[in-house]
Amino acid sequence: MTAAVIVQQRLRNTRLPCKGRLMLPNGRSVTEEVLHRCRNIPSADMVILAVPEGEADDLWQHEAMNTGASFFRGPELDVLRRYRLAADHYGADVVLRVTSDCPLLNSMECERVLDKVLSGGYDFAANSGPDSFSLGWSCEAFTIDLLREADDWASDSKDREHVGPWPRRNARRRADIIIPEAGSDLRPSLDTLADYLAVLRAFQHQMKEAA
Repeated sequence: MTAAVIVQQRLRNTRLPCKGRLMLPNGRSVTEEVLHRCRNIPSADMVILAVPEGEADDLWQHEAMNTGASFFRGPELDVLRRYRLAADHYGADVVLRVTSDCPLLNSMECERVLDKVLSGGYDFAANSGPDSFSLGWSCEAFTIDLLREADDWASDSKDREHVGPWPRRNARRRADIIIPEAGSDLRPSLDTLADYLAVLRAFQHQMKEAA
């Protein structure tokens, strides 16, 4: 089976504009760091950066090229359709969904989620349930069949925008994975300037420890 990690990205963000181009202490942009960490997921056969159609989002192709990720363009607001089109275009059998504002993403925790679906026992797995770890380490995996069903049947705007809710509700066999609580005091997703400053401190601490 072909496993694709699809990372959604877009330029327009009202809370922290162009946050994907913000730079980190290791010299990568936020988007490049997410793609780099996704490429380190052992079972991932490919990483796809899926962005909206239109000239405004042309700039993301640079991040994809820099990290060896594939590039796909689809509807801006219908993110569910964008995922389905990207998965079909690249022949994915299993998709791992990752958002682009999580530069502290843990590759091995993503592997745990992806393996639940690749092993054939589940058609949906996630570590983003109500009892799981904080936003920013979360991801979800689903079969291409479940993704296609979601695109065919989901009508609520939140389902179309957030991709995962319809598959979670309608999965035949679902795995909810609890991530260890270490570091749970940090909210590693980027929505505000305060989030960015916290992520910078985390990177600086990690680099100091590695030195």
